[in-house]
Amino acid sequence: AAAQGGPAVAARVGTSPEIERPNLPQESRQAVAAANRALEQRARELMFEFDQDAGRVIVRLVDKRTGEVLRQVPSQEMLRIARTLLQDAAGALLQADA
Repeated sequence: AAAQGGPAVAARVGTSPEIERPNLPQESRQAVAAANRALEQRARELMFEFDQDAGRVIVRLVDKRTGEVLRQVPSQEMLRIARTLLQDAAGALLQADA
């Protein structure tokens, strides 16, 4: 689910079979799996989410014990800006066609 915004498609990338894998190139999946193996020692994991309203991929570093988001790229503020710009652009396009 998207945090503070619109619909999103989320996928955790890891080594567990129950975790849904996004449609990533093999090289990217291998890099993420290697990063998750290194992060597992610290009880952390990378999560990827596609925010449909902002049209952006979101990457989060999450503490697996607490569920706390330790770091997110892009930030929530940048996602709000992207959503607003996309909505404003769509509105301007509709007005120009009228």
